[in-house]
Amino acid sequence: MNRHGGGCFRGAVSVLASVWQGSKLRKQATEFHRSDLRENRTKNASEDRRFREFTGRDQWRTRFTRATAELFDERSDEIRRRIALAALSQLGKLPWADKHDVEFVQEIAMMRYEDVREADL
Repeated sequence: MNRHGGGCFRGAVSVLASVWQGSKLRKQATEFHRSDLRENRTKNASEDRRFREFTGRDQWRTRFTRATAELFDERSDEIRRRIALAALSQLGKLPWADKHDVEFVQEIAMMRYEDVREADL
């Protein structure tokens, strides 16, 4: 009996140690999972922001090209040219337009304005 009683005690201690280690491991796994979720949310937000910036910049370039083409197209009437000029003005205010883009938009607008003034004279 002594032999079985000691074995039961050791078995019970072993089970308790396993349960304790298992709960500790679950706690660590839960903490790791939460940390991973936080990291993924931050990473996804950053990727999302970069994607929106890239898409916005690409759309900006497309709109800039169309507005500039319309502004200098000889077949465009005055109303279409004014709309193109307004579009260029608004494009210069978007967050994707850096300092050089704004200067370029202003130069294009001035070129067109000077062309129109020379034609009127």
